Amino acid sequence: MHITGVSSVLLLATAALAAPHAARSDNSVVGKRADESASNKTGIDIDAIIPPVVPINTRAGNEDLIAKLMTAPTQVERIKLLNQPGDFVFDFNEGSTSSSIETKGKGGASISATSKTMPALIGNGEAMTVGFLGPCGMNTPHVHNRATELNIVVQGRLLTNFVGENGAAPVANTLSRFQMTVFPQGAIHQEFNPDCEQTVFVAAFNDPDPGVQTIAQNFFSLRPDVISATLGGPRTLNGEDIESFRKMIPANIALGIDACLNKIEPSIRLRGAIHAGDALLVKRILKSHPSLLHNPDHSLIGLSNSNLHLAASLGHKDICETLLLAGHEDPCPALNENHQTALMLAASAGRTDVVHLLCENDRDSILRRDIRGRDAIMEASMGGWDTPLQILLTYVPGGPYEAVQRADAEGNTALHFASGNGNLLGLRTLLAAGADVERRNIWNWTPAAYSATVQTEVYLKGLVSEAERRNQLNKEVESTKKGGAVRVVPDDSDDDE
Repeated sequence: MHITGVSSVLLLATAALAAPHAARSDNSVVGKRADESASNKTGIDIDAIIPPVVPINTRAGNEDLIAKLMTAPTQVERIKLLNQPGDFVFDFNEGSTSSSIETKGKGGASISATSKTMPALIGNGEAMTVGFLGPCGMNTPHVHNRATELNIVVQGRLLTNFVGENGAAPVANTLSRFQMTVFPQGAIHQEFNPDCEQTVFVAAFNDPDPGVQTIAQNFFSLRPDVISATLGGPRTLNGEDIESFRKMIPANIALGIDACLNKIEPSIRLRGAIHAGDALLVKRILKSHPSLLHNPDHSLIGLSNSNLHLAASLGHKDICETLLLAGHEDPCPALNENHQTALMLAASAGRTDVVHLLCENDRDSILRRDIRGRDAIMEASMGGWDTPLQILLTYVPGGPYEAVQRADAEGNTALHFASGNGNLLGLRTLLAAGADVERRNIWNWTPAAYSATVQTEVYLKGLVSEAERRNQLNKEVESTKKGGAVRVVPDDSDDDE
């Protein structure tokens, strides 16, 4: 059987998710994994022969690269342009900072690999979206302007519905795990999770820029007189009603029907409120159910993240404040399965306001390490977030110099991660704090060896040269002061002649 195009992509996606003990994706940009358990019975270390971990998709949204790829005459020329580590890798993990911007709503989130978020798709005729629908979450009716969609469920159940065009009968289906449906190009369609557990689906498209147009949201963005006439004229709906309706239309991933919502457990409703950024609802639920203050997420991909972990990763400062005031971090910070604090997740995602809040609440948490030996400073450096990095170095106990000397289990310092990410501002910040550019990890690699681009390597070496010149000048000044070599010449000296 010959499998091509979208079908092959879907099979690969489902096979990966079908693995009974698939490991969570590691966003590391440097080194080899310290886990030796992958060695086989012959004693061969699998990590020594597989391709190295590289920075993922560092040029997402690069308009100059996208323009060159779209005008390249052949695929060979396009591949030549895609010459950076990780150009052909995309990260669908929620919270990824290197691949895309997530589309979020009260009912969940979706992450899309398109020609913009992954330039390597240009010329290859395909795109992909992974959707995470929470309990009763709905991907509201929408159209893909330029592509047919193949949608396969990989976790939970999915109710689907579509109308192909005027005169065509609506089609509705209930899909279970590993079942697939097709939404023809231009068909109005939607997906709904009827259960109280998360549903995950993978959608493949036969165009790298499939487009999306949400029906209700865009319809109510038209002129009021057009909307009024379409809905039956002013007797049915007046202008004031239309303006109120505009505000009521939810984001395209919305919460579903009341019958389902009423079944949701308080713990799930609480996480839904945090996803939605609804601080008032969070307060109300916690007031009625104080035992849910931590509320660890024990779902398949939840990592036992607490409420604060979730709120911090999403950047909801007001919810974080509510949780802290309720005593969430007393007597010590909550840790997830990877021993990560909420501060680590906020630093990794570049949530500046939350990082500031958590640093003020507990400075000692800055130096806490996860199971890989990484701290919040390393996470911010890895994510390429300079402002959160500066905040962390400002608040860190013992001062920034000691903090930037720390290394993870593989010997990687924050400077290794910043170099691997191509974080130019981070490089300057870390070197100013005293980071060691010659520091080698357990694989004997310096930070410069992991430079994401030639530009990063040149910039880093330039900063080092600048620092060395400045140090040399300072030494000469100090030497001059100690040696007393300065000669004072009187005003009436013959030397003035």
